[in-house]
Amino acid sequence: MTIKIGNAVVHTNAPQFGAGVVTEVSTDGSLRIKFCNVGEKKIAADFVQYLRPVDATEFPEIGKGVLPGLQHFNKRESYYRKYWDGYWEDSFHLSLCDRNKADASVIKEWYDTYHNVPEGILFDEDDLKLATGPQHKAGNHIHEWFAAISLYKKTGYLSLVEKYESPKAHSRKHEIFKKLAGDDFARFAAGDRPAIGYGECKKRDERQCPDLLMYAPDFSDWFFCEVKAGESIGGSQDNFFPIVKKMTNKPIYLMVLNR
Repeated sequence: MTIKIGNAVVHTNAPQFGAGVVTEVSTDGSLRIKFCNVGEKKIAADFVQYLRPVDATEFPEIGKGVLPGLQHFNKRESYYRKYWDGYWEDSFHLSLCDRNKADASVIKEWYDTYHNVPEGILFDEDDLKLATGPQHKAGNHIHEWFAAISLYKKTGYLSLVEKYESPKAHSRKHEIFKKLAGDDFARFAAGDRPAIGYGECKKRDERQCPDLLMYAPDFSDWFFCEVKAGESIGGSQDNFFPIVKKMTNKPIYLMVLNR
């Protein structure tokens, strides 16, 4: 029996798991499967024999929470981290960045197209103000907008793009953030947490959550996504993202933009 990524299966020795979708096939024969009832599980090669392929159309619940196009890292890849729950890849043309550096025209076009979508608001006026400010000349923000649009097209999820931790500068996004993550974590993310460092090096903890918070329009599901377009993962991200994941019990994905 050959099982591939995307196949729908049930575990005959653990029917309580419900039906699941294969998300990763490893070279050692083990599998990762996202089950409807218990989430993602790693199935060792010796136990693959207990999996039975099923017709996904007979289990409509499989589709909920299974994100299209999601991949899983090989440990040899440079972006591999244990805290990622998977990643997407997309192609980003440098001409978009070059054109946007001149007059922020790309961001403005995307705003006109995606400000109001049938499901709700993808970008708001605060997003536009930030992305068309002086930083656009350095190529900032365009990758996060591109990723938000890409994930909207893949999943139908709306986005909170950058700075959603800030209750003053981005009040609309922060209210949604609080509704999804809860008041306690929203305060923590906004900076209500102990300083970091020691002695004279002690300073305010200004580490930020991942670039995007993607959420279902009915608020039934949400996740974080960091965006990388060739730059490395920062040490502060390596330290902070596992904390975010543990406190929210929500997945953190990566969007890799190939330029």
